[in-house]
Amino acid sequence: MYHSDFNGRPDLSLPIDAQGGDNLDNVAYSFWLLLEDAKDQGLSEDEFYFVEDHMLLFFVKVQGYDFYLDAVVQGQMTRLRVSYEIWRRSGEMMINALIKANMPDWGEDELFISI
Repeated sequence: MYHSDFNGRPDLSLPIDAQGGDNLDNVAYSFWLLLEDAKDQGLSEDEFYFVEDHMLLFFVKVQGYDFYLDAVVQGQMTRLRVSYEIWRRSGEMMINALIKANMPDWGEDELFISI
């Protein structure tokens, strides 16, 4: 389904794209392009392409990966890099949500998926 076909308010209790309408690969690719552009131009990843706190919090809210916020606070990763990593791994959250929904007895420690 395309975003234009969905035409509804998203249910934020579900993983992003659970209702269809978003191309998560395009989101990740867009952040990757910004990272590459910063590198090619010799720019700081956060100086020119700054991602605001409220956007990082939204990304974590809909995708998870709270530990990335700590990496930003500790100066281990730039906001742009964290944004890319969250969206690059978005399929992992969708897969985990599907497993939990369809196999409720399956323990989290029994399966590790990393994309």
